[in-house]
Amino acid sequence: MEYRIISDDGREYGPVQIDTLRQWAAQGRISPLTMVLRSDTGRWAHAENYAELDGLIPRAAPLPPAPDPAPSAGEAPPAISGYGAPPTTPPRPFPAAPAQPAFPLPGRGDTVLALGLVSLLSATLFSCLCLGIFIGPAAGIPAWIMGAGDLRKIDAGLMSPLERSHTKGGMICGIIGTFFGPAAGIVMTLLSILPFLSGLSSAF
Repeated sequence: MEYRIISDDGREYGPVQIDTLRQWAAQGRISPLTMVLRSDTGRWAHAENYAELDGLIPRAAPLPPAPDPAPSAGEAPPAISGYGAPPTTPPRPFPAAPAQPAFPLPGRGDTVLALGLVSLLSATLFSCLCLGIFIGPAAGIPAWIMGAGDLRKIDAGLMSPLERSHTKGGMICGIIGTFFGPAAGIVMTLLSILPFLSGLSSAF
C-alpha cells in the first residue's frame, strides 16, 4: 500500500510506503489532522484515524477551556499540564520537492519494449509454424533501430533517463528476435522435410 499526505504548507507529498510515513510522523512532520490518502481506500482521512500511526502522533487536542482570571501581582501563573499541551519544539518542515527537469523529446521506452517482446516471443512460440521468420524481424528491426537511436538521445540529455531500462531491454529483445526468429524457422523447416527427403532417397 502507498500513502499520500497534504502537509500544513498545502502541498501534496507521496506516494510513499508505510515505513517512510512512520518516519515522517516520528519526526513531527505529520499532525493528527494531517490529511492522509491510503491507496486501498481511495479517500482522504485525518492521520489520527490510521491505526498504523498509533503511538507516533498524538490525538487531536480538545478545545482549550476558557482562560482563568489574570493572577494577582506576585502570583506565578499555573503550570501547563495535562492533555493538549503545546509542543516544546515546532515540527520540522518537509524538504522541498525536487524540480523535475523537462526534456525536449518524449520517451518511447514502452513502445520499444513492446516491439522487442513481440519479436522475441514470436521467435520462440511461433517457430514451429515458421511465423517467427517473418514476425521476428518485422517487430525486432524497428525495436533495434528505435532503441539504439533513443539511447543516444538519452545520453545527449534529450530524453528522460528513466526511459533507459525499457529502451535498452526492448532493443536487446529485438536483436535476439531478429536473428533467432529466422534461424528457428529454418531449423523447423529442415526438420519437417527431412522425413520426405529420406523417403525420396530410399526410393532411388
